[in-house]
Amino acid sequence: MLFTILCTFRPGRQAEAKQRRLEHYEFLRRVKDSIVEGGPLLGPDDFPAAMLIVVDRDSPEAAHAFIAEEPYTKHGLFESVLIRKWSHVIPEPTPDFIEAEYRKELSAHSAHYL
Repeated sequence: MLFTILCTFRPGRQAEAKQRRLEHYEFLRRVKDSIVEGGPLLGPDDFPAAMLIVVDRDSPEAAHAFIAEEPYTKHGLFESVLIRKWSHVIPEPTPDFIEAEYRKELSAHSAHYL
C-alpha cells in the first residue's frame, strides 16, 4: 500500500534541521528502496518548510513506524506529521488507467440519471 507522509517543520528550527541533515541522508540511504517519491516543500525563503514522502508499506502502522525512525522526527523538528493512504493516479500506474476510471465514472453517472 502507498502512503503519503507530510511533515511540517517547527518554525525557527531551520538551523537545527540543517545540522541534522547528515543523519537525515543516512536514514534515506537505508530506506530509499521503499520510498516511491519524496522531497522538501520549500518556503518563500527556499528553505524546507515541510517534507513530503510517498512510501510503500503494509499498513498505516508501518508507515507511522517508518517516519518515527526519521532523525528529524526523533529530534522533535516536526510540528505535525500527517499520514494518509494514497491512491496513485499520475503517472498512470497501468496503461489507460485514467481512461478506464473515466469510463467507470461516466457509466455510474449515466446510470444515476436513468
